[in-house]
Amino acid sequence: MNVAAQRRAIAEAVAKLARRVYERDQLPPEERPDPHAFAAEVVTDMHGHGWRLTNAGRRSPWISTPIRDNTATTARGAALARQLLERGPDDLDDKEEHP
Repeated sequence: MNVAAQRRAIAEAVAKLARRVYERDQLPPEERPDPHAFAAEVVTDMHGHGWRLTNAGRRSPWISTPIRDNTATTARGAALARQLLERGPDDLDDKEEHP
């Protein structure tokens, strides 16, 4: 399946799910199905239409360290870049020859 077909399939699945949720929400509260039963019905229906769980969420075996949150490191790098940009080219160390 190419990217365009996959995006189209996802959009169709979202539209169908949104419609089912809307229809469920239109029922009086006492007639609405249990959320777990509703979810099981939706997933069973998706499975019946060809949806299958994929390995996309699994980590590659060659990744030896756990994936971690690098937000702080990214923020420090951005702050350093901003400081250097604010200083301008005249304040840089002249240790390297600049063309």
